[in-house]
Amino acid sequence: MASGKQSLKQAHRKRIIREVRARGHSNRNLWYVYSVKLKQDLVLSSDLALVYWLVFLEINLDVVSFRQSEGSETFDFLVQKRSGDLVEVELSNLGEPADNSSEKSVRVPSVQVMKEAPFAIKIMKALAFAAAIRSLDCVAASNAIRAIEVSLGEGDIKSVLSKAPLVAPPIVCGVLVRHFIAGHIEIDFAGKPSFGYHTQWKCRS
Repeated sequence: MASGKQSLKQAHRKRIIREVRARGHSNRNLWYVYSVKLKQDLVLSSDLALVYWLVFLEINLDVVSFRQSEGSETFDFLVQKRSGDLVEVELSNLGEPADNSSEKSVRVPSVQVMKEAPFAIKIMKALAFAAAIRSLDCVAASNAIRAIEVSLGEGDIKSVLSKAPLVAPPIVCGVLVRHFIAGHIEIDFAGKPSFGYHTQWKCRS
């Protein structure tokens, strides 16, 4: 049964990658990722798209949802803001300046995005924990960890692990990332070189 599920997953991944390559992205890196915010797989067609997704979409609380362009659409992402506004985002490799003159359409230079690459790498490592539990509801663990967050107010990852000895550490980390994406807590990705025991977090006020 497990091998059958794995085969279906692999077939789904290959189909999505073929579709992306058919859109003319055959010479770029393709990234197969899992979006906690959308609860679905994505294939991102370049390093630029990966960094933009990680830093400006996936962890941005002002972004409710988003999708990539389809067919002849000229934007890279269509973003739904918390205000309800829809914004078309174009990622530009042409050295053009940023263009925010329209509320419905923005152009973002690649230089502006790629300077966030080191930060994006840290986020990607954390998101891997959430991706690993994607098929699990973790309702009991989530409720228990949320109670710990509220009780402590702030701390490091290790402090949560010590309060939840019956929950496997990878699940604790995955749930913490889910809570971060949902806006329950803040996680300090700037303070440590990698997401781990000593990474700081705090409840959002």
